[in-house]
Amino acid sequence: MRQPPQNIEAEKHVLGCLMLDVDATSHTFEILNSECFYVPKHKKIFDAARVLYNTNDAINTFSVSEQL
Repeated sequence: MRQPPQNIEAEKHVLGCLMLDVDATSHTFEILNSECFYVPKHKKIFDAARVLYNTNDAINTFSVSEQL
């Protein structure tokens, strides 16, 4: 069976940028959704960050961990 295209390192970088660059956050959520991620835990992290973004809360390692 053929696997879908994936770049796990790129996924990690996107998630890291969400927590470091407030200016890039809105653009990221406009372009990507959790289905763009291959790794299931990355999907969950992305969704948690989106919830925080939608409620105008800070997106950082602590807040994402709490949201999860």
